[in-house]
Amino acid sequence: MKFTLDESRKHRLIGVVVILSVVALFLPAMMKKSNEGLNSTVNVAVRLPPKPNQPSVSKPDREQMFQTIKVAKVDLSEAIDPEPAPTQLVKAEPIKHSVTAKSEEPVQIQTKPAAHIVKASPNHPLLAHKEPIKHKEIAPKSKAQELANQLQTNKKPSEVYAVQIASFAVESNAKTLVQQLRHKGYKATYSRSTTNKRELYKVIVGQVEKREEAKELQQKLVETIHLNGFVIKTGVS
Repeated sequence: MKFTLDESRKHRLIGVVVILSVVALFLPAMMKKSNEGLNSTVNVAVRLPPKPNQPSVSKPDREQMFQTIKVAKVDLSEAIDPEPAPTQLVKAEPIKHSVTAKSEEPVQIQTKPAAHIVKASPNHPLLAHKEPIKHKEIAPKSKAQELANQLQTNKKPSEVYAVQIASFAVESNAKTLVQQLRHKGYKATYSRSTTNKRELYKVIVGQVEKREEAKELQQKLVETIHLNGFVIKTGVS
């Protein structure tokens, strides 16, 4: 089916196309001018602060400035040390021989016999029996004597207390108990004694100077090894 147009319609379509092309060409220029008109009509009110007043500064005069400044005066005459005065040399004069002669003369001292001195006579009782005083010479102690005295004082017996916890007829039993006590930290020993023609080996623990300490050791042994002993005197430490 063929679509045919009349001559009048062709002219109308061509006119519409021409008008649209013209509008497309001139429309941007028209829009630009309209925008410029809008920008020109808009008024923006901006308030700026007033301009500050400049301070009035006056330059000082030189004369007034120097009048206000005080200059300190210093006396240099007092600060400077005065020059030392020149020393005067004195001539040395020779010593006169008269003075030396007087000084070299020997001085004579006159002594008079005392009138109240008692003459020594054999009849006088005090002078006849007077004997010279004899000073006793104190001999210093030797170091050997001091050491001997110290040893004697150290050898004085002092009482020492211990705790006897057991007595055995067999020596090996006493030795084993002593080893067990020493292993636990106690100072244990054993001693041999004869009673009723029998030999006994006594196990003794500790050596203390006070009886109270021995009692405390006895109580400690009861708690640790469950052996109740008794306090004895061992004699000399």
